[in-house]
Amino acid sequence: MAKKKTKSLNNNILYLVAAVLGVVAVCMIFVAAFVVKDSGTGALSETYTGLQAVFGYSTEKADYLAFSFMNLLPYVLVIAGVVIAVLRFFGVAKNNIMDWVSVALFVVGGILFFCTASFTILSEGYNDLIKAANVIKTYVTTGLGAGPIIAGICSILSGATVVAKNLMKK
Repeated sequence: MAKKKTKSLNNNILYLVAAVLGVVAVCMIFVAAFVVKDSGTGALSETYTGLQAVFGYSTEKADYLAFSFMNLLPYVLVIAGVVIAVLRFFGVAKNNIMDWVSVALFVVGGILFFCTASFTILSEGYNDLIKAANVIKTYVTTGLGAGPIIAGICSILSGATVVAKNLMKK
């Protein structure tokens, strides 16, 4: 009987790997997410973290970024995928459909990580900078930082790990 439990644990280890990769993806919220710069001159290059992209960023002078639900969504999806993977690892969720739900959560979350710069909401602080300069400028988000790239890759790998677990079963 003990041998059967060990075999079952070895078969479920991929759920734990998927959960760890998902946690790594969520931790990327603290890493640089994107850069904001003037599209004309390239001046005012500011780097923001995923946490700032999700919940906004302001100083005593002005608000620069506003809350973005679409930047929060990938983190919520990946956390839900991690919960399902952990439940499957411990054998609490025994339905195989939960595997495909977690795969969908991880993959959709991973794809949304790559859209972080597009989903970011620039706030009134940048409009104030434009008015103060008395010049027509456009501030745009350019390029992804390491955070969303690593988070997207880890999240998609989490989904692939759960798929691999299901393929190994057969």
